[in-house]
Formats: sequence, structure tokens, C-alpha cells
Amino acid sequence: MSAPPVRAVMLAGSVIRSFGCRGLTRRLRHEWRRRTDAFLHEPTMALGTLRPSGDPVLAPRSDFAAMPQGWREAAVLRGERVLDGEYEAYGWDWRRLPRTEEAWKRDP
Repeated sequence: MSAPPVRAVMLAGSVIRSFGCRGLTRRLRHEWRRRTDAFLHEPTMALGTLRPSGDPVLAPRSDFAAMPQGWREAAVLRGERVLDGEYEAYGWDWRRLPRTEEAWKRDP
């Protein structure tokens, strides 16, 4: 009869090692909220109140002419690089697109 409690203790230890105390607390809170339908049904902040970041790449702009001068230049340079056959890997590393089928199968 001691097998199930030992398994439960081993399982609890494995869960705590995997999630950590903070992660386990977050997971339990999430599951409680999911089961009791305690999630917010309406967002607390309207999407129009979000401010664009200072990064020209991430800033949402619908009117190119309304962009600040430095942002326009950065957008044009970025577009030219893409047209030249490059892509931005991982958000910072510019690389050439593969030209052949074998190059597409090779790890960069």
C-alpha cells in the first residue's frame, strides 16, 4: 500500500523541479481561473491606447508620409535590402536568401 504515496511524492517532486515554485503557482492559478471561468471576457485596455515603440521596425504606422524622417529612411533601407534578396534572421542578423534547392536544405 505504500506504492501510491511514493509515486505521488515522486510525481510532486518532478513537477516542482520542472516548473519551480513560481511556475507551479502560476500554473495552478491559471488552471483555477480556467475551470472557474474567472478570465476577463473584455480587455482592460483599448487597443487604440497602445503606444508605438521607438523602433521603426516595430512601430505600427499606416501613413508613410506621417513617419518621422529617420524612420522613413530606415524603412526604405530595410525594404531595399529585402528587394535585394536578404532577410533579417532572428531580428538582427541580415542574411542572403538561398538561391538553390540544396542551399534551402542546408543549415545556415
